[in-house]
Amino acid sequence: MTLSNKNILLIAGPSASGKSHFIRKLLSSSTQTSHKKLIQELELHPNLNIGKLNIERLTNEKKVKKRSKKMRKDLFIVHFDLTSRHQHRRRNQLKVIASKCQTLKIVTLDVAFETWRERMTTRIKNEFYGMPLSQAFWIYALSQLNKRYSRNRFDDVYQEWEAFLDEIATDKRIIFNAETGQLLT
Repeated sequence: MTLSNKNILLIAGPSASGKSHFIRKLLSSSTQTSHKKLIQELELHPNLNIGKLNIERLTNEKKVKKRSKKMRKDLFIVHFDLTSRHQHRRRNQLKVIASKCQTLKIVTLDVAFETWRERMTTRIKNEFYGMPLSQAFWIYALSQLNKRYSRNRFDDVYQEWEAFLDEIATDKRIIFNAETGQLLT
């Protein structure tokens, strides 16, 4: 098995944008109407054998070549944090995947700054001591001092991501607002 016969669906967004929740919804049999629209837009067939993998596994040639149960899927969903402290390495890994995989479809979760800020507040209250010092943490901390400047930094995360995507080959790029269910292609 190689990446050349793998179909990848990358779910991207900043920390606390709802990526994990979104992936669980996609993998569940009872998807909401907005998720069904997205599945149709992505041209994903209901009987696809879908699995979830991390980006490190997809760039590890030994693991990709294994004929393990995990690797025998039609489509792999990959979680991609736009504010990870390992951002540069992850983007380089994504470049490798994009150049080798059969298809690469990207869904970027769009979340309003205020919604994101509320989610980060909850996350920090509940997980402060185990939370990594990522870009999301620093944008949130800055929002306590200067909301306007931190909103600009938050918007920059999305702009930098879109600029990066312009550099790689993708089969489909969609922006999905989970709050409204609105799709942008």
